[in-house]
Amino acid sequence: MTSADSGNGSEAALRPLRAVEDEVDALRRHGRGATEARGRVMRVANGVDRSLRRLLRDDERAELEVRLKALAPDELSSDQVLGELRRNDRLPMEVAAAVHELFEIRRRLEAGADPTDSDARRAVETVERLKPATERLPAPAFVADSPLPEIDSIASPDDGTAPRRGRRRRAVPTLALAAGAALVALVVIGVWALASRGPEPMAEGIALFRTGAYADAAHHFWRYAEANPDDATPHLYLARIHRRMDRPELAAEAIREAQRLAPQDPAVHRELGFLLLDTGRPEVAVDRFREAVDLDPASSEGWVGLVRALRESGRADEIEAVLAEAPAEVRALLTQPSRS
Repeated sequence: MTSADSGNGSEAALRPLRAVEDEVDALRRHGRGATEARGRVMRVANGVDRSLRRLLRDDERAELEVRLKALAPDELSSDQVLGELRRNDRLPMEVAAAVHELFEIRRRLEAGADPTDSDARRAVETVERLKPATERLPAPAFVADSPLPEIDSIASPDDGTAPRRGRRRRAVPTLALAAGAALVALVVIGVWALASRGPEPMAEGIALFRTGAYADAAHHFWRYAEANPDDATPHLYLARIHRRMDRPELAAEAIREAQRLAPQDPAVHRELGFLLLDTGRPEVAVDRFREAVDLDPASSEGWVGLVRALRESGRADEIEAVLAEAPAEVRALLTQPSRS
């Protein structure tokens, strides 16, 4: 471990290890060749796997495309995750060797072999070695320290940041927000431009996002977020990228940060609504889209989302009343036969 690895630990990476603490204690205390040891060893190995994936997801030294795939076992195998962490010096060799052996044990158990005393011992020792190595890693630069959010908890925040529904409110003009962000970014852009002689990260990120080059776009949004920690916009775009790449956990994390920075931004509520729809929560999505259209009644996207959420949650009888409130051009759009 290099000196650069000193500092705050990666809380996100420690959570999967803490989740299997009871299994580790059981393996440590009880007969390790018992039949139930198979499930315990497998669950510990899976916890170690999830921990490493979160380490890689938060590793600023890793390539962006690798970080985006870190939480997807179908796109990045456990061995590949371990290899990436070793390549970037994120794990000591002896810890990586112990993890590799545990993964070999998991493969053998998955194939039907019986667990041995040494299998249980290796699972316990691997967690004991991995925890301190994880705790010495620095926290990611601008990923929230709070636990990875459940999507439903973001949809119904109880910290007083969510605007209350009631009378329609005037939307915060998008152009005004963009202008304010641009003013704040001017100094940063000037310094950054001298160093990089390239396009401003936000503009470049949006251009790449529109072409579907999501991995490259995310790189620019991350850079912009590092230089502009009070701007919700890059986190909103990162949420859109993760949602389109079927990474709901990362999308939820990005939305949580955007929501913290701009709780009354209608775009944040809309994006959360679409994430809720994509993850099978149309009933919860209804309230998010209602909030979005209250804040920005001129946006057709919010009305479309609301109608879709009502339909998918079995509340189609409410759609007519919603359309009666919508602007005429939005009504025309939503009543087109091709629209679902």
